[in-house]
Amino acid sequence: MRALEESTDRLPDSLGSEVVVRAVCDAFGWPPEDAHAVVVGRGAMGRVWKLTAAGRAYAVKEMLWDEGWLDAAGEVRFRDAAVAAGVRAPDAIALGDGEYVLRLPESSGGLRYRAYSWSDGTTVSGTAARAGAADWLGRTLGQLHSLRLQPVAPPDDWYEVIPDLGELEALLTAARHGDPAGSGERIAELAAMVTPADPDARILCHLDVKPANVLEEDTGRSLIDWDDFGAAMPNRELASVLMRWYAEGPDLDVDAAERMLANYSAAGGTVELDASAFAMLCATSINYVHAQASVVVDRSQPREARDFAADELRSAVRLLPDPGVMRKMLSIAARP
Repeated sequence: MRALEESTDRLPDSLGSEVVVRAVCDAFGWPPEDAHAVVVGRGAMGRVWKLTAAGRAYAVKEMLWDEGWLDAAGEVRFRDAAVAAGVRAPDAIALGDGEYVLRLPESSGGLRYRAYSWSDGTTVSGTAARAGAADWLGRTLGQLHSLRLQPVAPPDDWYEVIPDLGELEALLTAARHGDPAGSGERIAELAAMVTPADPDARILCHLDVKPANVLEEDTGRSLIDWDDFGAAMPNRELASVLMRWYAEGPDLDVDAAERMLANYSAAGGTVELDASAFAMLCATSINYVHAQASVVVDRSQPREARDFAADELRSAVRLLPDPGVMRKMLSIAARP
């Protein structure tokens, strides 16, 4: 994460500043007069602002980490191919030079920004809403995977490589998180399931198809936040999506999972799940715990960022996937 002054308690004002709003408007070609922005979302890596210029709203993402957005043009090509196949998604807005990532000078905060068309939808929230989206979810993921687009870069380590467990244990102790409900044992169990993906089976995947990245609008659902796109085995993304949407603690929404899988197959996806399909879910779950604990103990981060990371860490540990539930999911996927 981008280092800030140790004495800072809050994240930078960024688009709360008229100077930054004007700079962003100028870069994207929007009229800066009377333009204003408000924060509408906060994620692990940044914030989303609703910027209104000349009466028109835009979604502007602000990146607080130094990582990410390495191939924005490739992401846009993937998104465009998905839209051509029938997937709904917001438009990515380019800068005047055709690039998609704006980095402001240090005098204006030094952060990076991207812009998208604005949607007035709400994210999928709650068990009933997740179940109601099962048909759409299966169809959309099947459409994405049936494209079979080939990656040009290897997968990010986030999806296949995990930290040393001794280091992670020490980090959790430093974050004053301890070992609630045997999280150390659960992490070790998940770590044993992490294996590299078959290079020949990888395709381009969205890699962040979660309820918070689906907007429900009057005219349908849209898939947002394509930033993490990259190489992965489709069965690993399928397994991750099933668990993130329809596993809650020891419980599974069997009906929703079955409908999701049926629509996935009908849209061209292939259901080939075994225990190894959960390797990516295990890796990302462990890495998310590690990433949030790292922010908690980093005194160069503003207090607001450390507090957010502490909340995320507690949630991430509580929601570590249950291998027993994974086995139940496999039995559902194996049904004819």
